[in-house]
Amino acid sequence: MLEGNSIDTINSINTIMINLDTNEEYRKRKYMSLLSSVMFMTASMIICNARIKSLYFICINPITAYYLLSNFKCTTKFLNVEKQTAFNRITEYTFENLETFMDSMGSIQINVELTPENISKAQKIFNKLVGNSEKSIICPEVELSDTTCGA
Repeated sequence: MLEGNSIDTINSINTIMINLDTNEEYRKRKYMSLLSSVMFMTASMIICNARIKSLYFICINPITAYYLLSNFKCTTKFLNVEKQTAFNRITEYTFENLETFMDSMGSIQINVELTPENISKAQKIFNKLVGNSEKSIICPEVELSDTTCGA
């Protein structure tokens, strides 16, 4: 649950901060892609004194950074000049390059503006994930011990 100060921060900068770290057992199931695509499509409709204009991700694992950098127009931010300089040396945002960077430098902060282009890309990703193809989301197996629904 968000504390009052968090909402005030969101209001003042018109940005939603998201800290993404997928639990090991849920990795490679495309849940983060689904969640972030929904966030892109709905965040611009959120109004807290003003419309939300961007999503700010703190990427803890390289797959999240790779997903955002390879799918959306975005910017990175580092408080540490050394980290920014090292990141600027990356010529291609491959998973391997980002993993190497993050192993030595830690998390990456990525800001994605809620532009029509980025929202459209999110919609396409969402449609792929919920469609009926090999790129669709991998749903968890659910064990139903009682199929009688309480009868």
